[in-house]
Amino acid sequence: MDLKLIDSKQWLFKIDDTDKCPCLLIKTSIIDLKCSISLSKKVQFTIISEKLFTPPSTVFLIKFSIKSSNGPKNHVDFANVFDKAPKCQIVVKEFDSIQYFYDKWLIIDGIVYMKVDLYSRTNSSDPITANCRLECPISIDSIVKKLLSPHQLTGKLIIPHSDVTFICSSVQQLFLRDESLMDLNGKFVVIGDLHGQYFDLLRIFKKFGFPNTTNYLFLGDYVDRGPDSIHILILLFAFKVLYPHRIFMIRGNHECELVCEKGGFKNECEFKGANFNEFINVFNTLPIAARLNKKMICIHGGISPLVFSLQDIKSFPRPSDIGPLSIYSDLVWSDPNSKINEFGKSVRGPCSTFGQKALHRFLDENGLDIMVRAHEIPLNGFDFPFSFDGRIVTVFSSIYLYNDNIGSVMIVDENACFSFDIFTGLSKEDLATFELVDFSHFYR
Repeated sequence: MDLKLIDSKQWLFKIDDTDKCPCLLIKTSIIDLKCSISLSKKVQFTIISEKLFTPPSTVFLIKFSIKSSNGPKNHVDFANVFDKAPKCQIVVKEFDSIQYFYDKWLIIDGIVYMKVDLYSRTNSSDPITANCRLECPISIDSIVKKLLSPHQLTGKLIIPHSDVTFICSSVQQLFLRDESLMDLNGKFVVIGDLHGQYFDLLRIFKKFGFPNTTNYLFLGDYVDRGPDSIHILILLFAFKVLYPHRIFMIRGNHECELVCEKGGFKNECEFKGANFNEFINVFNTLPIAARLNKKMICIHGGISPLVFSLQDIKSFPRPSDIGPLSIYSDLVWSDPNSKINEFGKSVRGPCSTFGQKALHRFLDENGLDIMVRAHEIPLNGFDFPFSFDGRIVTVFSSIYLYNDNIGSVMIVDENACFSFDIFTGLSKEDLATFELVDFSHFYR
């Protein structure tokens, strides 16, 4: 269905493209409508209550296409709906942002609209008539601003459970729309491990821009070790819902139930009052890797002796857990090893290590120049594990010991040329001051 969407302070219409069950999407809990819909060539709405049109109201129109079962698409607009409101200002508004339809939700520019199905008579060709109870929307943008406002890193969850549940449910479907191996093009800021360091993430956003203006690729390991993994995840998931084509996330070895139980994230969920299993369900939908600007393979850990082509990664099924001694385990756990040429055993346990020869063969056979990974802590923020051959680099973005290591992000242009920006940790005094900063002022 070809849709042009409205932004309305009061309400929103949308007809589902099905003969059996059209639907109405509304952003209000006040107005009662009677809806008469004929799914042949005409679509009509009758306003029962005219309270909406109290001057000087601003009315936003919607235009879209609807396809009947036995005919072509018919372009329809609702200008005629407002014949009884001549004193109102009429505005046609179109949106550049992409809209996503779920079972019960439509999200447009951060506003969530609930879907109300219209009741129809079975096997009837008559127009469908229904009275709809209208629901209030959830504003994801307001959730983001709440997350960006000052709060204690070790305090309780600052977002209602119902909002967390909705965001986790919604973002799973978006991650599953992204392929296991994503093909990305353009300018990106690439971020390595964060490990629960919420302020490290906010510092990056403040410097390079929030995802409404900047493209981001995250390499995994969002949780464990640090004090505020939960709000990192909720913020990133909310941004993914708001800007699905600007923020991309791949899975790290810590996005796994068994690792989270040992690494601290499960305990954090229990202490802060969050549902641990909701996050695990999202982890199982995360993409595995990304090809960036045709020349870079971006992944959390590395390659596996059982993976020979990008198609092997692209065809990996999701949702899926990370099982031990598996291809998936290798991709998120493996490390480069300068002492071997091919593959070897890892001191980490159920995964492999890979040498320079194995890496070069994989890159060459798949038309790639370089691997960008995370997973290890280079004290200077980034590192070229095989000296400076330039074909593999490790990026680590968490300063979870504050002054003990340097963090970095990788800035990549559309030609796959890259540079690094490094940053140091915060002292306890600086951290205390940082907790008072309202980052919502820097957003939009």
